[in-house]
Amino acid sequence: MRHFLLCLLVCTASSALNAQWRIALLSGSATSHGDARDDVDPAHPEFHADHPATLTVAVARETGRWRVGVEGHHSTADLSEVSASAAVTTFGAFDAWGAGFEVGVRIAGQSSTPTLRAGVGLGGDRWSFAGAPARWRAAAHGALEADFPIGRRWSAVVRGEVTAGPSVFTTEELPEGFRQRAMWRTGFALGIARQL
Repeated sequence: MRHFLLCLLVCTASSALNAQWRIALLSGSATSHGDARDDVDPAHPEFHADHPATLTVAVARETGRWRVGVEGHHSTADLSEVSASAAVTTFGAFDAWGAGFEVGVRIAGQSSTPTLRAGVGLGGDRWSFAGAPARWRAAAHGALEADFPIGRRWSAVVRGEVTAGPSVFTTEELPEGFRQRAMWRTGFALGIARQL
């Protein structure tokens, strides 16, 4: 038993020494699909919370290849009605504040070289829509993130992300014929990170 405890202490101390805190600031935009659609109309028009732009602050703990983090973010989006032949956009119709949680693993590179990580996470956003009550929406995401060292503790970040969740609209606010659809977003972000 004594040998087991000594071995556990050595392994835990080693992991704690290798662990680092990281803070990142990211700015990104995305393309939206889903949210609401009229399947009866031959043009299949859709409503989207379109082209969301997001500013994110993320704090993470890195231990070996693994990273666990939390984030806070602010998003704005346009309201677009898109069909096969036309698009009508109301700029800045949506505003959202949210937070999330992510677990990632390094799949290429070392801590002192360019790295590539894959991550999955969950989050929630409080969406405000012009003239309508605010609503909460949960979403899941998958991401690939590349870090490029630019100094002793600094790195540039390039991130791609796919997000899925429920429609941002409620049934009551949709025009006749439109139905809620699952939301899909594909996004791209650039930023900077610092090891603490």
